[in-house]
Amino acid sequence: MVLLDEPLGALDLKLRQHMQVELKRILTELTITTLYVTHDQSEALSMSDRIAVMRHGRVEQIGSSREIYDRPSSPYVAHFVGKVNFLRGVYHTSSVIALDSGGKTLKVNTEALGTRDKVVVAIRPEHVDVIAEPSEESNVLRGVVTRVEYQGNLVQLHIATEGDYELVVERQASLSSARVGQKVALRLPEDKLVVWPDSGEESVAVGRSRVQ
Repeated sequence: MVLLDEPLGALDLKLRQHMQVELKRILTELTITTLYVTHDQSEALSMSDRIAVMRHGRVEQIGSSREIYDRPSSPYVAHFVGKVNFLRGVYHTSSVIALDSGGKTLKVNTEALGTRDKVVVAIRPEHVDVIAEPSEESNVLRGVVTRVEYQGNLVQLHIATEGDYELVVERQASLSSARVGQKVALRLPEDKLVVWPDSGEESVAVGRSRVQ
């Protein structure tokens, strides 16, 4: 077994990305079990077969890269691995969540919660749809673009919505023409929403000035 503790941390970005490919190829060819320690979330996702996310010395979740990213077991894991938008609300019957602010509701794909339970809802920035005019109001929040960040192949939009939420949305730069001050509607697909009971944890930041 090989233990690698932050082996590429001192390299610049392009060299680090090249070495990730080479290192994974070598270890795969040699069929050596490797424990790879890193604080770089993207590196962990690309290098691993299985990931263990740790917190205060305890394992929060173990799974494949896709499981960790798409179905995190807790808000902490969702926040730690990648970017995420959080909202808070109360779970009602028929898999509907009433958000704490704005008087809006969300349909979700879960029935594992009790009626009137307080919950935290999460969605990744790339899963939020920006639509011109919604055909229905289900899972739709209206808002205004407050900031546009050009990141090369991606554009990151910061959108202040009804209910004092600020959601972050990522789009391919070639497909986005959004501008500051533009009014938009956001659709949150129910199959992309992840829901947990709300523990009141302070690290789950919700609100216009505290989005994680």
